[in-house]
Amino acid sequence: MEGDLPDELTAYLKARIELEGTAKPVIIEDTFSGFSGSRAPTVLYREVASTLSMLTYNPHRTLRIKRIECETRIEPGRLTAEIESVELNSETYRPGDTVRGTVILKPYKAARQRVSLQLKLPIDLPEGEYTALVCDEPTSVSSDVRGDPTLLFPPNADKVIEKLRVLTRAKRTTLALRVPIGAHGVASGGKTLPRLPGSMVRILSNSRRTGAMTMSKALVARQSTEWVIQGSDQVKFTVAKTRKVTLQKDED
Repeated sequence: MEGDLPDELTAYLKARIELEGTAKPVIIEDTFSGFSGSRAPTVLYREVASTLSMLTYNPHRTLRIKRIECETRIEPGRLTAEIESVELNSETYRPGDTVRGTVILKPYKAARQRVSLQLKLPIDLPEGEYTALVCDEPTSVSSDVRGDPTLLFPPNADKVIEKLRVLTRAKRTTLALRVPIGAHGVASGGKTLPRLPGSMVRILSNSRRTGAMTMSKALVARQSTEWVIQGSDQVKFTVAKTRKVTLQKDED
């Protein structure tokens, strides 16, 4: 917080948080950009502060912090890219097909860039309409956490640490193509029962005796980039076991 920082900057942060009784530290390592120098300290260390708060104020047991190390490298220049659009190579796919998407990025004060992502659909994916969301990886991972009740509401301190590891692994420079595919299991008493049939999920989640909560799942493809990703876009597509094929007529 000492001295003047440039109005346009890119910062590389690595924080290592060591806990007593835990062999592996919690690591935060990411790239930040798209904010003014005056806001840099708040933006850069807000994630470190929130991580420490979740550890020290968890309601399960005392987690003592042994050591915190932070390294920050600040360079002039803004290194961000806005998601302008996403296009898929087809409107209809069969189960087991590969969805190929092209994302148009607009880097700050630079020419547009095209980034390709590929997502393999499961062979047993139900027919229907799906939505592909393109966003940065932290946004996608936050949705993953919301879809897992044992991470959203950690039942013990170990799950608190696991949740933080999941969140801090996500990079702002990674582009994600995300396709939610609905409920796939339930969580009850801190334990998960994934890969259940839809009928069983409905029975367990509607039963007051089990106290089970539905788990949701998404298919995700990721692609690293050189920019801090901003914004999002989405596109719909259909999965059908049989799809119409349009043939071009021969010209006379």
